[in-house]
Amino acid sequence: MTTHAFPRIWTLGRLALLFTLALAQPANAQQFLPDSRSLFPAEWDENLRFAIDLSSRQLYSSATDNWHRVDFIGTDLHKVFTGKSGDIGTLTLQGYFTHIEDEEIRPGFFDGKWTYVYRIFNFNYALLPRGRMNLRVGHFEIPMGLEHTIDTNGTLRDYTHGRNIGVKADWGASLNGILDGAEYEVSITRGSGNSWETNGDPYIAAGRIGTPSYRNLVWGVSAMSGDIYVHNSGGQTIERQRVGADVQWYVNQYGLLGEISVGERDGDSTSTGLIELNRTANSGSWMAYAQLVYTTLNPDDSPRQDASTLFVGAKWDLTRWDFSLQVSHDLDSFDGNSENELYVAQARFRF
Repeated sequence: MTTHAFPRIWTLGRLALLFTLALAQPANAQQFLPDSRSLFPAEWDENLRFAIDLSSRQLYSSATDNWHRVDFIGTDLHKVFTGKSGDIGTLTLQGYFTHIEDEEIRPGFFDGKWTYVYRIFNFNYALLPRGRMNLRVGHFEIPMGLEHTIDTNGTLRDYTHGRNIGVKADWGASLNGILDGAEYEVSITRGSGNSWETNGDPYIAAGRIGTPSYRNLVWGVSAMSGDIYVHNSGGQTIERQRVGADVQWYVNQYGLLGEISVGERDGDSTSTGLIELNRTANSGSWMAYAQLVYTTLNPDDSPRQDASTLFVGAKWDLTRWDFSLQVSHDLDSFDGNSENELYVAQARFRF
């Protein structure tokens, strides 16, 4: 047996343990809680969803020939507050203690192996009735592209926020709503992602307007401009500007999605695009997808560079847990970067 076989066996063992724990969860996890819903006041009962969310992700990189592990332990709370005249606002708190064993894959904002990561952590206050205008304050996804209407938090499936904007979610405020048949959100945020950093005066101004996301044909246009904070740099920022468009087209159980954006990165012109084909089971118990993502960079003092990656993945949803797989293959990479294949498996359960 080779040396590399032992990490693989350990990985499979960890996943098997997660599946066993997930299957062992009771059909109604609320039986662990008192009739009053445990930690929450009785007046919170209505329109409240709360779950404990546990997952483990195993990654193998061909470029480094190493296995990596990422663990998540968190809570997911969603509460709609209502009054006599209608909804007052929506509170969403998704925070996760996140463990990354290997330093080479830790994001810059990590201050150790365990770090508390804010995903969606905000209150959306209703300024006008019927959802025409709301004020969102807290930590939320940058309103741009497909990510604005499709929630990928906690899943392997992702879109282009990381490579395109530099952060996926940020601290700040936005105006959002549905007005005359159009969904919109415009925001101003700190520009430093998970933590609030002021060195270098980072910021992101962004916005998207599009057709309602519940339709079979959805499209939108977006724009952003900002100075993005670079963690562990002593206050350096990267200037980015983007304008873009996105579309979703659903026919029966199939979906065809795409987005494209163009702009500048520290004065160099750049573009990013994505196309995805997905298929969802009639029962909704599984979905599979294939994505092609490309990025171009045109430095002023050197030839154009291109990078493209193919992603293929699937997700199975069961009563209390889900299991996901994804393989990515670099078709091309920027100068100086080695092409990589990344294999990822994730087990997740909520109760």
